Amino acid sequence: MDKKGFALILIVFLSSLFLITGVYLVKTGIIEFKLAKSLERYQYATRLASDCITEIMRQFSQNPYEDHYSSENIERETSIREFGFTEVEIIPNRNIHTLFIEATGKYGEDPSFPETKRRLEIVIKFISDLTTYGTYLNGNFTTSASNVTYYGKMWINGNWKITGWNVKCVGGPVFVKGNITGNLTIDGDLYYGGSKGSGIVVLGNAYNYFPLGDFPTLDTEYYKIHYNYKFTHSDALPTEDPWWETLKYVRIDFNSDGTFTVNGSSTYSIPEEGCIIYGENTNIRVSGTVKGRVTVMVSKTSYGRGVIKVRGNLNYANGTHYASSDCSFAALAKGGIRFRGLSKSGMQVHGVYFYDTTSGYMYASNKYWKGTFSLYGTRNRGIYISRFRGSTIEFDPYLDMYPPPGLPERPNLTSWKFK
Repeated sequence: MDKKGFALILIVFLSSLFLITGVYLVKTGIIEFKLAKSLERYQYATRLASDCITEIMRQFSQNPYEDHYSSENIERETSIREFGFTEVEIIPNRNIHTLFIEATGKYGEDPSFPETKRRLEIVIKFISDLTTYGTYLNGNFTTSASNVTYYGKMWINGNWKITGWNVKCVGGPVFVKGNITGNLTIDGDLYYGGSKGSGIVVLGNAYNYFPLGDFPTLDTEYYKIHYNYKFTHSDALPTEDPWWETLKYVRIDFNSDGTFTVNGSSTYSIPEEGCIIYGENTNIRVSGTVKGRVTVMVSKTSYGRGVIKVRGNLNYANGTHYASSDCSFAALAKGGIRFRGLSKSGMQVHGVYFYDTTSGYMYASNKYWKGTFSLYGTRNRGIYISRFRGSTIEFDPYLDMYPPPGLPERPNLTSWKFK
């Protein structure tokens, strides 16, 4: 073969090679372009679904007293974005305070025939600060007693100083906005915004920042509007404990059949969905056995009113120390909370006890110098105890699941799954 023939064959070969390579590169480029566009559509649809959930969480974080389960707050129309759509379905469960949400992000011009879609399923659980912290105090706190164990999560909205010995926290985490000093063992994690003393032993992790927001307060206006039953000072009777105090109270005795009796005469039923009893310009005394979900709230006045007194035991009809689907209780007071024991064996109370103040104590006193004062639930102030031989404060973890009605709530994301 002469040189011209060889050159021609080489040219043909190289041309074929370049053509094949070019075709391959073009096809590869097209495939990569399609993959990139597909990934872009996939990511956009994912972002549509995620942004929708972020907006819902933002909305439900605005007002802790909002009815998060009403059709007005959960119904959503299809939202339109530049390159797609978002559809949302929300299924509420008012009984356990949850929302199941399915958000579908759709990329394309027609929501009925999207090019790409992503479905995100989540569960939001609404939890009240009043039920989730075994100890939650709005200000500085000192533990001077020894051999003390705090159960449940803790929130100290200030400095915590421990001067006693053998003090423990079980079932954390523990949140301290300021400094924490003294000798303490935390069986869990610690979040603190200030400094940590050398005697603070943390069996979990210690984080030098404070992630919580504002300390909860009671919105009196909410209870003025949303009560089931309202009582005023004109309904109050003189105290049954004149040797202890002079205040007048509206007397409420809870019955194990799901009713309560006022001043020993009129009896009212507790609605199945829960009951808010509101005291305006008065004090309220409670006792008995609670069946149903009940919140008693009293506002404060300049006349020494706004006090809730628990006189004798306050138990649950379910026979346990824990809240359940048909037994939970909260006492919310602007003017004070008092406990009055009547038995030599002591006194038992259950539920949430919230005294809306930045200083002061709750008070517990027995008729006899005997017995133990026992609280199963939560409380947000220290309790000054007299005439009892001992005291027990135990956290009720079931209050988060079965809270009393009308408490301020925060949304918590408990489940997140893309499909």
